[in-house]
Formats: sequence, C-alpha cells, structure tokens
Amino acid sequence: MRNKKTNGDLSVQAIAGTHVVLLGIDFPQQNCPGLLGFALRREDHTEGEKYWLSGYKTFKTVEPFPPPGMLYSTRQHPIQGFTWSDFSAKPEHDYTYEVFALTGTPANPEEADNVAVKIRTESEHGRTHHVHFNRGAAASQEYTRLFGDKRPDEVGPAAFTWLSRGAAESIADFVARAVGPGWGLRVGAYEFTDETALKALGAARDRDADVEVLYHAKDDEQKIANETAIQKFGLENICFPRVAQGLTLSHNKTIVLTKAGAAQAVLTGSTNFSIGGIYGHSNVVHVCERDDVAAKYLWLWNELKKNTPKSADAGVLVGKTPLPGDPLAQQITAIFSPRDSLQALDWYAEQAKGANDALFMTFAFGMNQRFQDAYRNGTAKLRYALMESMSGPT
Repeated sequence: MRNKKTNGDLSVQAIAGTHVVLLGIDFPQQNCPGLLGFALRREDHTEGEKYWLSGYKTFKTVEPFPPPGMLYSTRQHPIQGFTWSDFSAKPEHDYTYEVFALTGTPANPEEADNVAVKIRTESEHGRTHHVHFNRGAAASQEYTRLFGDKRPDEVGPAAFTWLSRGAAESIADFVARAVGPGWGLRVGAYEFTDETALKALGAARDRDADVEVLYHAKDDEQKIANETAIQKFGLENICFPRVAQGLTLSHNKTIVLTKAGAAQAVLTGSTNFSIGGIYGHSNVVHVCERDDVAAKYLWLWNELKKNTPKSADAGVLVGKTPLPGDPLAQQITAIFSPRDSLQALDWYAEQAKGANDALFMTFAFGMNQRFQDAYRNGTAKLRYALMESMSGPT
C-alpha cells in the first residue's frame, strides 16, 4: 500500500510492505535553514499504541557518548535525512505516521511544520504469491540490542524466530500441505541440513504423502553434511543424489506440491534448507500458487532426477523455458539454468538498463560488466544495488 499526504510545505509518502514501512519526506530547501531534523510519531490503530519512534544517532552537544545499542526518541534527537524505514511494523496493521519538522536548539527542539499519513501493512499471505524475506542480520546492531553478543543457539527460539521473520514458518507450512495419500512433494536442495525442514518432510512421508528429495551429492563437504543429516533424521528412503556429469553445484532450493501427480504450487526463492540459509544469510522464500508455474518446476525436477550430463541439460532447459519477448505480457516467466549460452544474462541486463522509474538489484558475488553498464547508462531515475561486499570500484 502507498499513500502520500501534504500539509503546507511538508509532505510525506509512505510505502508499506508486510514488516516494513518506508517514509519519504519532502521539504523545500528554502525552509531548511534552522531545521534540526524530523521527529516521527507512530500510532498503531490495531493494537492501540502511540509513541515517538527512536533512533541511534544523537546531538553531540546533548549526548556526546551514547552507549552502543541505546535508542533515543526522535522528538529529542530527530532524524537528519529525508527517508526512514520502520522495521518494527507488523503485518495487517493500520498505522498513522506523523512527521514533525523541528527547529530551535539541540537542547530544546521545537515542533514546527507537521504532516500525518495513514497506511496499512500487507498480509503475509497473498492470493497468488506469498513472499517472506528473513532478517538475515545475525551480526546487526538491532540483533545485538535485542539479544546481546550471543549466537542464536545460545539465545534460543526467540532469536531464531526474529531472524526467520516467517521464512522458516513458510517452509514448514508449505510442507504441511501434503496432508496424506494422494499428495506429494518434490524437493530440490543444495544445502539440506535444517532440522525443522527435514523433520517436516519426514512427517509428511509418515502421513503417506509421496515425498522425494533430490539433493546435492557431488564429492564435497556439502555432500557429507547433507548425507549426515539425511541419516540422522531417517530420510534415506526418500532422498536421491544429484550427481550429473559436469555439475559443480546442484544449487536448487525448491519444493513442488502435487496432488494426484499434478503440480499445485511451488516454493522457490534463494533460501537453502539450512540454518545459514534460513536464519543467517539474507534470503527470500517465494511461494507461487499458480499450477502452470509449478508444473514447470515439477518438469525441471523430473529432468534433474535423470542425472543426465550438464551439457545435455542446458539445451533441454533452454527449449523448455525460452526467454520471453514481452515479460509484462506473461507476468510470470520461469527461466531455468544451466543454459548453453549467456543470452539469459544479456536479457536480464537489457531489462535492467531499460527500466524507466527505478532499478533495484542484489549481487552476492560481484557485479557483472553487463550490469555495471546498466547502472552507469540505464534510464531508471533511481538505481540501487545491494552488494554483499565491495570488491573495488565498479
């Protein structure tokens, strides 16, 4: 949901997801002399709460040495920027955000212009798509403030729940939909070690659902970890190794739900079925309820189970999932890899470079030259790239 409100010279636009509300503030430059910053107050109409939002930064003349992790009201120490993300929002809640321009002195800030905007956060469960981003922030400042300098396994369930933010739960819920005979699950996994996920699959098997798992089994440490977990949880009779010739990584992270052998829905995304994937790294779980999309993933799973050489797979996958001519016309397009050329990478770069309003991408292992060109020379007015780490100027 989006909403924008203006009061005099001050305006605010709110963009709400499920767990985050982004505020964008606009205030004329000629009004900024003497401006200390913006104070933010949130009213939660769903839970009946109203309070000033807090931040970590302070006025040096008022609080020169703030303790690490200490939060301060924005009414006394306002934000000095034009955007703010409220990460404490909850799904399906109604909020009012008030923005106050503060003037005066750091020791005695005074309210000047103000504006208020109402917004409702989204549901975690859509009709066609359910998308869950974990927090993936085990080393973050907020994690440390909440749980101290402790590993999640030292803290216990509260830390894992906070880090998961619905990712682990969505995997378990998806597996639970295979309620018994006639239902099935086809799993493609690279990292296959998370206790909750593996126990859920074992429980589905015990309900007489038809469960099969294709797991990464090349001769490496991940194979050892996978097979150790498979044996630990007694899943040997439903797990099959992916050992195709020429394959380095079987980098799958998918589950297809079937009924009477026909695909019903698919769980995909970037999340490995491991503690690191679900709770540590920044990842997403995406459930798509379209049976035609799920059917393509089921076809892919059946192809991969044949363990044909990688070179043979590439041509077959290109034929089954060609690049779309007009992606907006189809809305949802499955593009599988490995492929026998870099045409798919070129296609993605073309979409990025031709974006009109905004471009947002994530890069885990550096930025390919094609996308460097898209960011330098693209048409999007706003371009953001989230990098795992900076590897040098791009």
